[in-house]
Amino acid sequence: MTLRTLILAASVVPLVACTHTFTYTKLNDPPHALTPRRLEDVEVFKVEPPGRENVEIGMLETKRPVFDRDAEISPTMIERFRKKAGEFGCEFIVLDSMKPVNASATRSDRFRAACVVYR
Repeated sequence: MTLRTLILAASVVPLVACTHTFTYTKLNDPPHALTPRRLEDVEVFKVEPPGRENVEIGMLETKRPVFDRDAEISPTMIERFRKKAGEFGCEFIVLDSMKPVNASATRSDRFRAACVVYR
């Protein structure tokens, strides 16, 4: 089974990485065949993608571990997002926010990143 088949076959796939569980939600079909990438080859953007034409193919999300007290996303967490995105063949991720989203005004519990490829 190819990576593309896996992505197209599942709309939501739970992923496990170290102490974090990632969820991948498919959003759009990729404009070309996808191949896995090394985390070093997955670019990271905050809030806005680059000006070059691209397609947001999915959304990665993870809950903040109970022991993680940081208000903002850590470099380790960004690295884990890059690794997971690379497994899906994403060329870059766009962090939804440097702070966790949802939950309450005092304590949010999730981080999100768009999984994106260039056209």
